[in-house]
Amino acid sequence: MIAIDAMQDGDWPEVRAIYRAGLKTGIAAFMKNPPSWKAWNKGHLPVGRLIARDGDGRTVGWAALMPAPDT
Repeated sequence: MIAIDAMQDGDWPEVRAIYRAGLKTGIAAFMKNPPSWKAWNKGHLPVGRLIARDGDGRTVGWAALMPAPDT
């Protein structure tokens, strides 16, 4: 079973580890390393930050909204 919760500041180490694993594939983004918490936090909206946890409470996924320009 997967539970969806609101992301908390303390979830960042687990979120960053998942982010890093995605970047290691070389197809997730142009970055080589995930940003710092400060940079990530500044670049994402305060709403719409979600964590997926398995039955043992481990973080297995996340999602967050970023602002997009109105063009």
